[in-house]
Amino acid sequence: MLQETVQNVVDVINAGTYSDTFTAEVAWVPHTDNKDDDLKVFVWCDDANYNRETRCPDLKFSGTIKVAMRDRVNVDVQSDVTNKISLMQEIINQIGTVKTFAGGATFDSISWFTVYDNQALFEDSLFVSIFGMDIRSIV
Repeated sequence: MLQETVQNVVDVINAGTYSDTFTAEVAWVPHTDNKDDDLKVFVWCDDANYNRETRCPDLKFSGTIKVAMRDRVNVDVQSDVTNKISLMQEIINQIGTVKTFAGGATFDSISWFTVYDNQALFEDSLFVSIFGMDIRSIV
């Protein structure tokens, strides 16, 4: 269920049309070389819970799926950062078009807790943005 749900999120993201070109990928350990200048979008599961409710004998899966974007930008050009924030919003909007993922999971909310990482931006000229989705499903 866990791997299938993460892959379903990747598939939904990759089915969208965006202002910049990328291919989202599953990355259980999202890691890149700071010399890599390509736009990257990673998806992974941050936490997972399985429990059995008293009225439902099936296991209920819930967890947090995270989506991160990383790209090199010119910090002196404000529109570079603004365009990446807009691209992340496009990804969030694409996910919002789906009521239920292929494996039956749904998302309750999206928390965009790192609109951009100041340290990465100013130290390495890297735009890094991360949001999390609260997912749930009956397995």
